[in-house]
Amino acid sequence: MSIAEDRESTSVSNQTRHPIWRLAGTVLAIALLVLLSVLGWAYSRTGSVALVPRFLNGEELLVDPMTISLGTLRSGGNETFGVRIVNATTRKVTLDGAQMSCSCITSEEFPISIGPGESRELKMNLHVGPPGEMEQSIKFYTDFAGQRAFVVNVRGFAEK
Repeated sequence: MSIAEDRESTSVSNQTRHPIWRLAGTVLAIALLVLLSVLGWAYSRTGSVALVPRFLNGEELLVDPMTISLGTLRSGGNETFGVRIVNATTRKVTLDGAQMSCSCITSEEFPISIGPGESRELKMNLHVGPPGEMEQSIKFYTDFAGQRAFVVNVRGFAEK
């Protein structure tokens, strides 16, 4: 038997002995396709890679970000920042109001309606207080039975 014949018989022998590898490869390819489809669908519903895990975990009213880090700010100055609310429910959700931890934070007028499948960026204003660490919170109230309230934390450092 020549070397070429030996290689050919080994090659054919490996293909017939291991059909399980072809099946495993096909199953893996299908699973990957399904996973990518689910992730793509979740991204289309939330518009954010960061929100996909929370949406797939069952959250329908999503807030991005839950914690806002404003970095270093000028004491006595004003800062504007945004909070994005994504309504992944099938009905309109109304933000009825907000309770700020201090009067240094103001926001848009309430109530604010967000349609199903829509998102809205809420503009917030912060009057920066005296120098030092700053940590405040904003508690939003909704008419959505699945999440009546949610809290957004605001952090920063004020310097002269």
